[in-house]
Amino acid sequence: MIINNLEYYYAIENQVRSGMEYFEENFMLPKVQNFLVESNVSQNTIVDYPVEGYYYKTQGLKEYFTIIRNLQYNPNVFNKLDKKNKEYEFMVNYLGMSLWGNKKSAGKYDPYYRKEIDSCNFPRIKDGMTLCMDDLAEKYGGVPHPWSTDNIMANLKNFCNDNTNLVNFAYMINNVEPLVCATETNCLYRDISICSGCATGWIVPSDIWNVSKSVQDMGEKICDAYYNKIFSNIPMSKKRPVIYVPRLSNWASMDYSPEIPRVSMLGADRITHENYYWILTKSRKVIEKYTNEFITTKSYIDKDGV
Repeated sequence: MIINNLEYYYAIENQVRSGMEYFEENFMLPKVQNFLVESNVSQNTIVDYPVEGYYYKTQGLKEYFTIIRNLQYNPNVFNKLDKKNKEYEFMVNYLGMSLWGNKKSAGKYDPYYRKEIDSCNFPRIKDGMTLCMDDLAEKYGGVPHPWSTDNIMANLKNFCNDNTNLVNFAYMINNVEPLVCATETNCLYRDISICSGCATGWIVPSDIWNVSKSVQDMGEKICDAYYNKIFSNIPMSKKRPVIYVPRLSNWASMDYSPEIPRVSMLGADRITHENYYWILTKSRKVIEKYTNEFITTKSYIDKDGV
């Protein structure tokens, strides 16, 4: 087989995804639970948000997702937090990492409950996709449905750079499919764009390594960043996820097929209350959708029986 950039991307993203699932449920969840208890945030203050991405898979991941969304959007939670608590600075730094994107958002609009809020200390991060879509929303202000797959893909080159994050890595593959996957995997930390004012195989000797140097370099940086900046928070005495740089020598052990289907919420319109989604279907076709409904990977699976 010929190992191309797309397979190389998925060999890394699949490890990131499974590693983050373990890290968030086993390390981050107890940390944020204690943070809320020590800040005297009562359970009845916590509100529900649509559970996006892979966070539907276990009850622990659902709880972690819900707490983080409340830190990002619920004033009744983030206004009560004890800023002197030892975990406060950790959470500010963790949720603001450049690994999630390029720029902190203002965090003044809740796209789920569709209301204006005061900015908080735990905003989501704008990556190249978000900045690209912000630019298009401004450029086509007053025009219904300012986003499309074609105009986003054409405009992304102006906003995706060599910063080490999953969306920039996906952009380098020059294929819309990994962009759906990257934004869906990073859904909890990355910000969406808000529009205002518009209506497995075995290696054989014939295998060919056809991964470009720029993609391989970024992939190695992604592996290093997740292992040394995220997973290293777990004490060595406990199980720590390992992330391997894909090479010909270990390719037989790699999973290079994407977990599908995947739903990524990319934008929201304040006026029409429509959300903008990219959906990677089970047949690996990417479709776009404007809708007043909230769609998550789990709700799409349940509805379509896939």
